[in-house]
Amino acid sequence: MAADTDHPTEIRCSLDPCSTDWLPDGEVHIWQAGLDLAQIEIEAFYRTLSEDEIQRANRYRFECDRRRFVARRGFLRQLLSIYIAKTPSDFRLIENRYGKPSLTPQDFEATGLHFNLTHSNDLVLFAFARRRFVGVDLEQLRDDFDPMALAEGFFSTREKEALRSLDEKDRRTGFFLGWTRKEAFIKALGKGLSIPLDQFDVNLKPGEPPRLLARRDEPQPCLEWTLVDIDPGPGYLAALAVEGDPLDAEHPVVIKHMTVEPGLPEGYPKSIDLAESG
Repeated sequence: MAADTDHPTEIRCSLDPCSTDWLPDGEVHIWQAGLDLAQIEIEAFYRTLSEDEIQRANRYRFECDRRRFVARRGFLRQLLSIYIAKTPSDFRLIENRYGKPSLTPQDFEATGLHFNLTHSNDLVLFAFARRRFVGVDLEQLRDDFDPMALAEGFFSTREKEALRSLDEKDRRTGFFLGWTRKEAFIKALGKGLSIPLDQFDVNLKPGEPPRLLARRDEPQPCLEWTLVDIDPGPGYLAALAVEGDPLDAEHPVVIKHMTVEPGLPEGYPKSIDLAESG
């Protein structure tokens, strides 16, 4: 499958069973799902969660937030089970000191699987890649803020100048393009906001292919990262960051963007009392 180095291939398909080698080196799978599920689906996902995840769900004050957390983790476990050939409740997830989730060392050594997730409002995106760091960020578009004022607190000097140079009508889009690309990159590194957002530069002009332009967070930083804009649908912008040179024509990054279809897989448990989460 050929891929344009500026615009990696995107393919949409439904969730189908697949083998553990379905995700080859050089591919990134983006999965998209809605979080406002039917009660029976929330109950089924709840049964797949670990004790730690159940405790985290219980800490949410509002039922809507609690249900969406269960949906996010349930979807994550369902999708991971495809790539590591285990049932959704039959593996453990760990987090690093910055809160980035990952497989246990044993499961990672066996599969080489990196993953990341992001959510906004009622939508969630998941990214999966083998032997490549990957990060993804999703934002719901809003117009109740001043893009330049917010950029002053987070963007680099170069990015602020680029945003200021845009026509006023393009600044909100430019801000969200820059923000999602920056967030995806620091999530891929797995160090969270311990890397200040003004310590690296991305481009943000609408219509330009996304690029990591410069880094100042390490003595000899690597710029061989591919940034990709993801289209999650009206009202949202998203971006992907994946380890690898975007100009490497011999080893292009191929992106497959897929949507989880509603409905439960066969064999999922059908009932559990969520009142205990209240």
